[in-house]
Amino acid sequence: MAEVLIDPIDEYRDVPEMRGAITARQSRLVELDAEAKGRPLDAESNVEWETITGEVERLQARIDAQEQRRAYLERLTHQDRNTQPINTPQRWSPPNVIPEFEPRTVAELRTASRTDDEFHSLLRDQAMHRIERISNPKANKDAAMGLLDTGDSQDRELARRIISTDHPAYARAWRKYLRTGSTDTYTAEERAAALAVGVDTTGGFAVPVAFDPTIIAIGAWTAINPYRQACRVVNITGTDTWQALTATAITAVYATEAAAATEQGPTFARPEFIAKRAHAFVTVSYEMMQDRPGLAGELTTLFAEARDTLEEAQFTIGVGTTVFPQGIGLKDAITRSESVTNDVIAVADVRNMETAVPLRHRLNAAWFLSRAAIRAIQAFETSGGQLFNAPNYAATPNPSTNRTGNTGLTLLGYPVWETPSMPWTPTTDDTTWGVLMDPSAYVIVDRIGMSVKVIPDMLNGATPSFPTGESGVYAFWRNTARVLNADAGRQGAVQ
Repeated sequence: MAEVLIDPIDEYRDVPEMRGAITARQSRLVELDAEAKGRPLDAESNVEWETITGEVERLQARIDAQEQRRAYLERLTHQDRNTQPINTPQRWSPPNVIPEFEPRTVAELRTASRTDDEFHSLLRDQAMHRIERISNPKANKDAAMGLLDTGDSQDRELARRIISTDHPAYARAWRKYLRTGSTDTYTAEERAAALAVGVDTTGGFAVPVAFDPTIIAIGAWTAINPYRQACRVVNITGTDTWQALTATAITAVYATEAAAATEQGPTFARPEFIAKRAHAFVTVSYEMMQDRPGLAGELTTLFAEARDTLEEAQFTIGVGTTVFPQGIGLKDAITRSESVTNDVIAVADVRNMETAVPLRHRLNAAWFLSRAAIRAIQAFETSGGQLFNAPNYAATPNPSTNRTGNTGLTLLGYPVWETPSMPWTPTTDDTTWGVLMDPSAYVIVDRIGMSVKVIPDMLNGATPSFPTGESGVYAFWRNTARVLNADAGRQGAVQ
């Protein structure tokens, strides 16, 4: 009698058990990778690796098949519930309940909904649950959750993106695409998941939500970028344009008895912010793509770092024309306050900056200074602690090295944010040395979603060209930023 081979995954019958088994196996894969210390796996470890990955793939296939069967049965139930004999009063029945702990696709949520409002509510709740489940230890999820409630489009574009790119089939499809630059090896399920949201109008594939820095701050923080912490950030979906509404102050006056009122109303304006494309490109060898299973996460972290570095520079000194954001340090982006003495910055210039900021904006003001400027201004603190609230110079604290740019200092009672790209050239005419402003007057507009496109085979550029054994990975996203009100602060300027 032939021996019957029993698949070790047969002991798992329901979805929660199978997901738990996958998690346990993933932990072992991480251990094997750590034990290799960057070298190829030895023969024994390689066999174990292949065995575990095979079990994971089979477990995932069983989960997907079980979910598809349940979805089909739910559709039949839904159809049966809505089929009534002619002239028979139709009784209301409650909508299908989607268990919070069990991930569902957008299509399944649509089937389970009786109305568009109910569908959008289920999309929001399911997306919230997906955000909570993300295991990336660097992920800051609070902003993404708030965005689902306040920044999503009417048709829930963000929620759909989160649900679709968090699906296991999409994650597998994306990793395959990143490794090979091709969709030829996709299964039917992976192809359907990728096409559901992945391909955008420029041909790139959406980054899975766990690694998307435009949705979740994944915490690269190897560059200092204070603007996203201090200033106003607006997230948009479904369009590339955001319209602001600005208003000047209303002027009140006294009047004599029975005197006619005069127009004292504000002046309104509706400036438009149009998100522009930013991008980064790297080349990766075929060997690295094959040998590093965590390459997807590593690359997206590096792309997030590149984004922080680019934004800090542009939000500080950007020219504000064509595709570039407007920086707060750009001349006249904010009303200027010139130094008292030519080619000299002194303590009087710091005080004059505060005095010049209108009271309406002074209440929420903050400083944006380079580390060199902070140290130079600290040197003005010789006694009395007027500047940094310290009893004397020796007690003036050091600025924090917080990667968000929050120094922990206050200058004349206003928070100090470090901006590495802000110039400090106190002997150069007409340059900006720092800004004191209401941070809410500087607006960053993000078009949600980072996409990645893989160029499978890089060429050496010769004639004729030959492959170099590398693939190119091109990441792109869209945003812009500029000052809403030039009178909301003051630029320190060298006379």
